[in-house]
Amino acid sequence: MNKLAAMLVVVTCFTFQSTFAEKIWPAFKPLDARVAWSSDGNYHDTDDFLANPWVIFLFSAAKMTDKLVWFGYNCHGWETEKAREKVMKENLEGAIDRFAGFDKSVLIDEFNDRTEAMNKLVSEINKSSASDPLWIVGAGPMENIGKAVEKADATKLKFVTLLSHNSWNDDHAPKTHNSKYTVKFMTDKGIKYKGIPDQNNFKAPDSFTANGLRRSKNIFDFLKNHTDPRIRWLWTIRDEPLYESHNPSKGTYDNSDAGMAYWLLTGANNGGDAGVSPKVLKDFVDFWAVNTGATSNLHSLSGASESFTIGVKKSDGGFRVLAPTTATSIEIVSINGKVLNSTPVYQPNVLIPIVDPGMYLIRVNTPGQSFMKKLMVLQ
Repeated sequence: MNKLAAMLVVVTCFTFQSTFAEKIWPAFKPLDARVAWSSDGNYHDTDDFLANPWVIFLFSAAKMTDKLVWFGYNCHGWETEKAREKVMKENLEGAIDRFAGFDKSVLIDEFNDRTEAMNKLVSEINKSSASDPLWIVGAGPMENIGKAVEKADATKLKFVTLLSHNSWNDDHAPKTHNSKYTVKFMTDKGIKYKGIPDQNNFKAPDSFTANGLRRSKNIFDFLKNHTDPRIRWLWTIRDEPLYESHNPSKGTYDNSDAGMAYWLLTGANNGGDAGVSPKVLKDFVDFWAVNTGATSNLHSLSGASESFTIGVKKSDGGFRVLAPTTATSIEIVSINGKVLNSTPVYQPNVLIPIVDPGMYLIRVNTPGQSFMKKLMVLQ
């Protein structure tokens, strides 16, 4: 088998078997509740450009993607900017392509799909019970959350907790837009409220170790220079000119809302770590890359037509793939974004040698349908 053929065969995987021993970041603890996340990004500050991909990354790394059941973005409902709406969508979908375990149907545009977003959030509230509680994270103005609380089954609200770390998010709707949907309005209806320290503070812009995640951008250089392309991507999305032009603190890297995800995933009310810092994130990223990242995107390629990234390490040497019996063939569509002049076709169930790193787009053919998947082979 020549080198190019070996590279192409790499992408025929459906399920993955390897001797790689996966480990989860020791600070993560089981989360005994579902999570709904509401963020803005379409107006005012641009921190959500960076924070939302980090939220996806953290839940993926913790193997708790099933707990993040509703992810709203563009929640600023009064004014918006179309260019920013587009970046919000692209960055979230880019994170899901790179970090495993999510179906893109969890994402919902709160500005452009208001009715659907509201109905789905109300539905998640109404599923809540003592054995299946819900956290709603307010990472933007609380207007839409308040409307959902108002519409939901009142008997379910005692099983719902609103999480915030920022008084701006709590107060923006009532103070700026004369909204009735205050935190008090929601707690009077019956939900609980939990406030944690604000990771958006800018009291120590050049500190690597102090609590807070809004820092001078050089503090996050460990992302820019990382060996894993998925981690480097978390830096490149900061370089959007739109991010800097709307950032109230120029020259920063601000993923501060992701601190609420870290608090939830490290125990929440049972010892959750609200003191996250850039150093904590660097230690976590380095651990993930060695212990989790190589197999962080393992999916069966059967079922729906969603696109996932599958990460395997070149150092693993090889892996065996086991295709569903319905698969008839697998086509290589592109490698590292370059569409191939001719489309190689392969059969599943082959022992695959890993030759070179790269990103592959493949088409899986089954009787009656075809669907696209992605695979990444790491350095």
